[in-house]
Amino acid sequence: MRVETRETPVETGLEVPFVAEGERRWDFGDQSPAVTARQTTHAFSRAGRYVVRSYEGESLREQVTLVVSPRAAFHLVPPDARFAVIARGLEDFAPAVDFGERLAGPESTQSWLDGAPLLGWAFEQASAGNGGLVDAREGLATFAWEDADDTRLSVVGITDGPGALAALKAWLVEHGWAALSPVQGLWRYEQETRALDVFVDRGALYAVDAPLTHRLPGAQARIAAAPARGLESDGAVASALDQLPSGGLVLFSRAPEALSWRFVTAAVRIAGDEARLEGRLHGPAPLWAAQPSLPGTRLLSHAPEGPVLVAAASLPPSELAALWLGAPGTPRRKQLELELLAQGTDVERAVAAFAGVFELCVYADVPGFVRTTLQAGGRPQPQGTVLFEAPVVSAEPIEALADAMARRWELTLTKTRDKQLRLWRGPAFGRPLEAALTEKSLFAKAGSAVDGREPVDLNQVLSSRFDGAFTPGHVSIYLDVGQLRRELLQPRLMPDVDPRRQLTAQALAVTLLDRLSQLDSALFDLSPAPEGATIQAVLRLRPRE
Repeated sequence: MRVETRETPVETGLEVPFVAEGERRWDFGDQSPAVTARQTTHAFSRAGRYVVRSYEGESLREQVTLVVSPRAAFHLVPPDARFAVIARGLEDFAPAVDFGERLAGPESTQSWLDGAPLLGWAFEQASAGNGGLVDAREGLATFAWEDADDTRLSVVGITDGPGALAALKAWLVEHGWAALSPVQGLWRYEQETRALDVFVDRGALYAVDAPLTHRLPGAQARIAAAPARGLESDGAVASALDQLPSGGLVLFSRAPEALSWRFVTAAVRIAGDEARLEGRLHGPAPLWAAQPSLPGTRLLSHAPEGPVLVAAASLPPSELAALWLGAPGTPRRKQLELELLAQGTDVERAVAAFAGVFELCVYADVPGFVRTTLQAGGRPQPQGTVLFEAPVVSAEPIEALADAMARRWELTLTKTRDKQLRLWRGPAFGRPLEAALTEKSLFAKAGSAVDGREPVDLNQVLSSRFDGAFTPGHVSIYLDVGQLRRELLQPRLMPDVDPRRQLTAQALAVTLLDRLSQLDSALFDLSPAPEGATIQAVLRLRPRE
């Protein structure tokens, strides 16, 4: 008798070959029916340790011990997916659903689940304690292909193909899906304008959700032809996924061809009221060169306290222009360049005149909000103040650009000029605007004054809270909804407004804000790395009441 132990773990759902010198009876040790053949294959539906025995007549001829592990969630997603959201285990999915309900509201979250019925079914299976049909350790995912933007695919690891299919089919009919005749192992459903194709492949249950008029042909064959290791069949992607922190959801997306990075990987971990994303844009080189801090010209180092939005970018002006105006050569960029050139402005020269540090602060204007909202008959009219500053290396091209943009937007501004200062004043989009340009910096303020707020070093405060954000080389954005909410709740003396109407307007604004989301603050930060760029994002919700 030959005894063998296979050290390389085998994944659930994948066919394992067994070969003998002659015809044998194979007992796979998993309570499945025995098979008589010289060579055969078998897939194990559950993880564990199995002893496979082959018999010649009643004599034991061979014994093989196999270690079967859950199929990794990354292997369920084909390598040509354009983007994917992956839960490495079902235990990572429930916190994400709860966080989503608090962030976007129960209705929006339920709508998202309704748009991925397979995930909704799996979530209900796990929540109801019926997890015997789904494999919690294999996780689940939703993804899309580049050539099928209107089609969404979902997948979940299962332990019992026929049982899981039967349970899902009953669940779909209960939720209003009409069943059609099955076609070659593909179960088809329709609901209003949507089509859903369901099938099993290598121990996983897939659902293809597409418009009824644009059903995706060949999806089942395409999944069947995908490598068993899925996303990890690409060595670079496998290495990037392996470097992510454990736990939580995983995000994957490929870059459009025109960009300098190949793909992005990120992990989202949720703990209580906070969701934290850590990831990387993967490319052959840093996405940009870090720009130096320029002392004495930075808005954030002495900004008025209490902004509701803070943004800072420290990167080459050409990179920021590509984000704002579009990449050079794109139709949008070409059109704008031609329009401004006709007005005597060279966009490339103007862009090169900036030093590479851009900072922005936005403040709530509650008195302005109350007055304009009451004047509009109660319709909310958001009002605020915007402060912007950017150091420059040459004022003349920026002056020409500012004049051209004012003409393009049909702004009626009064301009004064001397050798050291260019000053623009006037209304812009219903708010007062002031802009001052010197040989060293451009400063602009739109909206009401922010007098009475103490200056604070936002660079120091935010970089210490968010691991280096708002420092040289970073592109950082911070949204403080909690600050906006506190300002709306603060009593204010407004002699020209009826106090009761004022309080009503502020209270209604807070109520609307709370209905929209329980978000308290959000941070997004991007910084160059030796191979691409690193990403961090933090979402914080208001504590549960």
